[in-house]
Amino acid sequence: MRESTIPWKQIIEFHREIAIRSEESFFSFDMDDQGSERFSYMRNEAVQKMQVDSRMRLNMFSNQLIFTNIDQKNSEFYIGGIFWFTNKMIDGKWIKIAHPLFYKAFNIKKDVSERLEIEPEQAKWDISPMFYKLLDKKGIVLEGDIEEVLLNLIETASQNSNEEGFDGAFISLFISKFPELKKEFVENAPWGFQRRWLTFVAPKDFSAIQRNLILDYSKLLEKLNENSDVLGGFELFEKHEKTKMEKISVTPIVPLNDNQLKVVEKVISGNEVTVVSGPPGCGKSQVVISILLNAWEKGQSALFASSNNQAVDVVRERMRQFEKQVPMVVRCGAKKTSELMMTLDKMISIVDNYDDKSRTARSTEEIAKLERDLQSVTDLLNSNLPQRIDELARAALGAYGKAGEYRESWESELDLYEDRLKENRVTSGIEMFEADAYEPFKKWLEMHVSILDAIKRDNEDRRNLQTKIGDLSTQVSKLLEEDYAESSGERLFTQDKLDEIIAWYANYNAFLLQFVETDLKEVGWLASYEEWKSKEEASKWITGTDKFLEAYRKFYDRYISDINEINQKQDRLRKAKNVLSSVGIKELNATKEEILKLWVNLYNKYVMMPKKFGDALPFSKRSKTDRQLTEYETQLIELFNSTYMSEYASDPVKRRGFISTHSDELFEEYVANQDIAGIMGKLSTLQTEQKALNDMLKNIGITNIESVLNINDCRRVIESAEEKLKIAKEAKVAYEKRDRRDAVIKKDRDLKFKGAQIMYPLMAGIKCESEVNSFFELVNGNIYTELTLELLKDARKIMYNHSVEAYIERLKRASKLWDDIDETFAAIEEIKEESKYKLEWMEACPETVKGAFSKMSYQNIVNTSEALKEKLDEIYADWSKEGKETIEQLKIDENQEYDWAWDSIKKALDLCPQNVLPDNKENIIAHIKEKGWDVSYIRNLFSKISSEGIIIRQSRIKTALEYTLLTQAVSTRMAELYNNNDAKAALTKLYMDYKKTNEVITKQGEDDFSTALRALPLWITTGQSPQAIPMKPGIFDLLIIDEATQCTITSVLPLIYRCKKIIVIGDMDQLPAIDNISISAEKFIADKYNVENYMYLLGHCGCNIYKSVLNMIPVKEGNVVSLTDHYRSHPLIIGFANYYVYKNRLVLKKPMKEISDNKVSGVFGINVTGLAYRDKKTDSWCNEQEANEVIRLIQSFKSIREYSNFSIGVITPFRGQVNLIYEELEQTKDITNVLVSTVHKYQGDEKDIIIFSPVVAKGMSPGAAKWVENPQNLINVAVTRAREALYVVSDFEVCRRQPGILGSLIKYTDKIGILRNTSPFELQLFGLMMLQGWEIEVHPRIKDIEVDFIVAHLGRKVIVEVDGRQHEKQKVMDQNRDAMLASNGFDVIRIPTREIADTPFETIERIRESLAKDIV
Repeated sequence: MRESTIPWKQIIEFHREIAIRSEESFFSFDMDDQGSERFSYMRNEAVQKMQVDSRMRLNMFSNQLIFTNIDQKNSEFYIGGIFWFTNKMIDGKWIKIAHPLFYKAFNIKKDVSERLEIEPEQAKWDISPMFYKLLDKKGIVLEGDIEEVLLNLIETASQNSNEEGFDGAFISLFISKFPELKKEFVENAPWGFQRRWLTFVAPKDFSAIQRNLILDYSKLLEKLNENSDVLGGFELFEKHEKTKMEKISVTPIVPLNDNQLKVVEKVISGNEVTVVSGPPGCGKSQVVISILLNAWEKGQSALFASSNNQAVDVVRERMRQFEKQVPMVVRCGAKKTSELMMTLDKMISIVDNYDDKSRTARSTEEIAKLERDLQSVTDLLNSNLPQRIDELARAALGAYGKAGEYRESWESELDLYEDRLKENRVTSGIEMFEADAYEPFKKWLEMHVSILDAIKRDNEDRRNLQTKIGDLSTQVSKLLEEDYAESSGERLFTQDKLDEIIAWYANYNAFLLQFVETDLKEVGWLASYEEWKSKEEASKWITGTDKFLEAYRKFYDRYISDINEINQKQDRLRKAKNVLSSVGIKELNATKEEILKLWVNLYNKYVMMPKKFGDALPFSKRSKTDRQLTEYETQLIELFNSTYMSEYASDPVKRRGFISTHSDELFEEYVANQDIAGIMGKLSTLQTEQKALNDMLKNIGITNIESVLNINDCRRVIESAEEKLKIAKEAKVAYEKRDRRDAVIKKDRDLKFKGAQIMYPLMAGIKCESEVNSFFELVNGNIYTELTLELLKDARKIMYNHSVEAYIERLKRASKLWDDIDETFAAIEEIKEESKYKLEWMEACPETVKGAFSKMSYQNIVNTSEALKEKLDEIYADWSKEGKETIEQLKIDENQEYDWAWDSIKKALDLCPQNVLPDNKENIIAHIKEKGWDVSYIRNLFSKISSEGIIIRQSRIKTALEYTLLTQAVSTRMAELYNNNDAKAALTKLYMDYKKTNEVITKQGEDDFSTALRALPLWITTGQSPQAIPMKPGIFDLLIIDEATQCTITSVLPLIYRCKKIIVIGDMDQLPAIDNISISAEKFIADKYNVENYMYLLGHCGCNIYKSVLNMIPVKEGNVVSLTDHYRSHPLIIGFANYYVYKNRLVLKKPMKEISDNKVSGVFGINVTGLAYRDKKTDSWCNEQEANEVIRLIQSFKSIREYSNFSIGVITPFRGQVNLIYEELEQTKDITNVLVSTVHKYQGDEKDIIIFSPVVAKGMSPGAAKWVENPQNLINVAVTRAREALYVVSDFEVCRRQPGILGSLIKYTDKIGILRNTSPFELQLFGLMMLQGWEIEVHPRIKDIEVDFIVAHLGRKVIVEVDGRQHEKQKVMDQNRDAMLASNGFDVIRIPTREIADTPFETIERIRESLAKDIV
């Protein structure tokens, strides 16, 4: 047997004492029961004496009966003091109950003198756990630890106690700190009560709730005393090797998601410790039901327990649907909830009458097929494909139907207008009526009025114009009578001709004003000028010569040094050649030059050699050098004239002297040659420049330069060019003067000729005595006479006479008058005849209304047109006011519906697998286009993938599978039981035993219970009511604890002893377990039993069973499984908790159709400006204005059909508000189907509608307001109780300022309200997106642009804009907005409201696809 590492006996004793102290009666004392053996008041001097002396007499106590059993073993005493008071109804009488604030455990003994020795067992004073409940009730929240606050008050009171003593000093300090508690501590105190302390012992009798738990601990201690090695489920807390599990498949009697299946599989397969994190609505009950059913089917025993009846009852009710054939679960516990006897009786009856032959079973293959079919249809539904296809098909048919309705509407409306037009013989259709008929007809009538006015006006104008012509002709005659002998007034010239005369006169006058005398003088001329034929030719020659001279100057400046160098080197070479030529020596080439150098060097050495004896010998150095010289000379001999060389051929000395003499000359000529070679490039450049200069000389006709190296030759050419240039410039000047004279003479002649031409018509009839006549003679008589200075003088004299100018002015005026006469005649010609006007008007009648005037005369048409106008005005007014707009909108609506229908049907076909369609998609589209929108055809298209059909099929498969598996399990289990006589007998014996003991298990019944578990392996109870279950280690294979975060270790430890494996299910964000004692009291008790090192795992305060089992996991290597799929609440409701509490861990699974269709669901806020106050009865906070609004809301729900079947719950943090609302609802008889309670009563419960009244308003203390949201679990529980609708009724202004979860809830409610008021489609889309678990910002601003939503998922963000119909007219504006948003890094999705309403699945899919972009 393995030795335990945990002192379990001490642990059990520790928790038993906590259970005892948790009893409310432990800290409650009847003020009228002065003779109780349970407590005794201490005299004041006893309290004071106790501080300095631990011994005191019995008479220091008011009631000595308490010490009667002081010598008995295990007597425990406590001293308590500083009381508050409550009233309690007992036997129809109000009793004053005192409750101590502080208490401490003491060891009290009697000495031989009957004095009491009082020794404290703990150092610090503990605070009554009832005080914490009082604070909660009053809604008081303190900054800092309450124990530290009170202990500081004790210390201060001790230091400042005066005449009123410690008690009085403490109470004064206490009330100043807690003014809300003055009533309980001061005002409720009995009259004349002296603040005293008392000694007390634990009560002998406990309440029913605690009695069974304390008794259970006593039984457990007894078991451990009998055999401390058998620990049952306590072994799970010990450190030992993990048990290997053999995986057992789960029987899918109820459907499970992946995480739920994972939990059930591990539990059934034998996982010893399993922790399930189960937020509200995430299917915890489904997991429990599946575990229980699988355990039952597999013959495993299981005990389900929780700390409250509500969680237990939920599971009990869920299990009933599976017990139609045979009972499976035993609900035991309190008498009012127990079904123990009924279940045993029923089981015994079934076993006795069971017929084994009736057992039938399906094959494994059939079950497997059902499971596959179920999985297949479930996967299909989970993919949302059928739903998307359904909504698209419905949207298509609906849109097609609407399109037809729109068409019928506008066609009918159109026909009414068309008929009215036909009645008036108007051939235009109503749609083109305005453009084709009405406006043209109006203009035609307006034209008639204009014509009548025009006829009248034209007749008057004609008369006026004729008079004007006569007046103008008279003015012309008078104007010209000075110049012409006769003047009829007829036009002599046109305006163009007059313009020519005026222009000519101005030109001739300007010519005469010029100083041309110089130009008219004779020009001096030389024969040498004739070389150039014109000024231009002379100018061209001058330019060419200037260019040459400039080019030569540049050439000379640039190359003169090169020219001098070349001349010098050429001269040197010429001299060297002459010297060599004089002695007949040829030029030296490079090869010979090298040989000559070698010869000279060797010869110089040879000459310097001293003569020695033996020089003549062949091998002497001198002989060798001589031979070498001879060899060089042989190679050089061709350079020299044969005549010279023949003289020295036989005489080497002379020959060598000759060569030596002329070697320098040879070298000089060679070097000169080399120099010439070095300047060849320069010479080439000079030759190129010479050619360019000669080309320029050729152009100007001057002899070439023979060589630029010859400076004299160049100077000769330059001088010749400069001399000729001088003559050319003189010739140019002479030509210019002659040209100017000729130009003056020519211009004079041309002007006179032009004047004679244009003024010839004016000369006829001119008076001879007129001064203008001499002007005409000047112009006409001297046309061919060459202008001279004399003629110029005469012309100026005539022209400077102002009579000519006056004549021209008269001509101008006459021309203006003639123009007026011509214009007047033209105006008369343009005036129409009256008959033409009328005919034109009749012919201009619009074609569309001509039928109304068929074969009518002018006058009849005029008469009929007025009547027709009145009728057409009436038609047009009706059409333009509403008819046109109505029909246009109906057509737009029709087209939009057709487009929507086709888009939807195509999308549905694209989504639909080909194997479920009767034909390919192209043929289906063609068929619909050809045959029309046959509703039955389209419905049949998608019948195989209809979501409704699949859901029905899924339901049928589930039912069949559940029935099959359950029936098979029942048959197997009952067959086993049928043959198990021991189990059947045990059932009967157990039934009789329970009947005798009022459902309390006896020792004799323990073995029968174990055997009966084979027949009834599933038991359900609360931790406080285990009296029907034996205290046997490991009697159950499995213990399931629900709402584990609310279960203290104290409440479930005896149950753990009874199991082999454990699974805890809870949510750390729901309400925590309530500690029944203070931390300091726990520490004292832990020290007392020496278990302080185990508090982290097995303590009481702040250590619920969920947390404790979590601490076991690292040791046991168990599993924590999170249930994250939420099925209960509307997404707007759970969305708040998911974001603010669960940090988006939840995946919302509520069917999308429910979100789309249900308009009464979601989150609603009702702002009530209220006033918080304390209720006199309960001293708890109330808010009457909020209460009245809650009641009004409930009454309205009951009158609304949509809410008629909904369950309603009201949650508020304060008991006073609960009472206020409940009492009013009772009076108005509206309490039916309504539960009003505090949050703590709602844990594990749920309602269709939850109304939350936080009460927080003006008048409430800051501590109470803070208590409402600290911890946040309280509001989280309140919110998550709602399935369909959450109504927050509160003072928004005050609550919004709360720093915690309450403020967040109001802001969230504001957000929903904004969406609801802005657009129901935005609200619907928000709910749909919440289902996806995306992060959503509502109406955020991107710089200065407000958008509808920013949706974020996996690090990617997109903007979602909801577009109503108004956006159809602002597409450009929307495009500009989208471009600006895109520049800030956002993709924008625009969703029409129609899409949200008709195809929500498609809408969500669009957003999902956008969010999935760029995500690997």
